[in-house]
Amino acid sequence: MRISRLGTVLVGAIASTLLAITPSSAVSWEVDHATATSGPGLNGFQCSTIPEGGGCFRPDGDWFAVSDFKADKHSVLVRWKSFDPRTNALHRQGTIWNSSGKGTSRYQNKNLPEGDFVEWEICTGDWDDLRIITCGGTTSAHA
Repeated sequence: MRISRLGTVLVGAIASTLLAITPSSAVSWEVDHATATSGPGLNGFQCSTIPEGGGCFRPDGDWFAVSDFKADKHSVLVRWKSFDPRTNALHRQGTIWNSSGKGTSRYQNKNLPEGDFVEWEICTGDWDDLRIITCGGTTSAHA
């Protein structure tokens, strides 16, 4: 009886520890509405485009730039993630939206962990409900 009770207590303690760890260790999704109309300049940006717009990342300073090329009533966004290149552990992820319309570029600084591997893709979507419509290929760099 004593062993059975000890086993029950031990299993309960382990289960409650796992439940406490799981939610806090999850990486949250960051959503940014890029409003800065100027950034650090064009030197050092790595860029990719789709017909509707372009997105760039500058490792020096961790800046993203998002540009809208079309008057199509959709926003252009960068969907990105940052992870440890040795372990592939995801550190941060999110989207950066430019909803300012055709011919605009907007900038967002992210202050990512030094040495992280950053992947991003350019997408179109609707800012009002954060719905992503379509995305292009993935581009990558080290932060």
